[in-house]
Amino acid sequence: MSNIKHTLVLAVSLVTLAFGSAGQAQTMEPARPSWLLKPAINPLPNWYEVRGGAWRVPADVVEEMASHIKAEAGSSVSPRLDTYLIQYQGESAGSVRSVRLMGACRTDVRSDREFSERFYIVFDGGKCFFDATYDPEEKRFTSLKYHQR
Repeated sequence: MSNIKHTLVLAVSLVTLAFGSAGQAQTMEPARPSWLLKPAINPLPNWYEVRGGAWRVPADVVEEMASHIKAEAGSSVSPRLDTYLIQYQGESAGSVRSVRLMGACRTDVRSDREFSERFYIVFDGGKCFFDATYDPEEKRFTSLKYHQR
């Protein structure tokens, strides 16, 4: 009888951890082991397309964005832009396509596969963070903000 009681207590504890004491599911997603994830989508070193976008961003558009960022940033970005991890995803509003980008210093120990699964939001990127929106038709950034304070 004691083993059944301990098993029941353990089961209730696990349910409480998973769903909270009020029976409501937690909003945080559990981390998936990297071997379960699909391969990373990175046509350029340190550039990762995030799955689930409205459209797949072709490699030539990624190369355009990379050259535009380097040209616009110049030597003002510190540390060097080639040390950044850059995530991007195709978005659309009606028939207008754009690309959302987020870049930050690559200090994270996540696997490359994880960077194609979802955006990793930087809440305090300090001197090493940017976000941008790129218009592939106009071949220019409609928004490019470096957070260098």
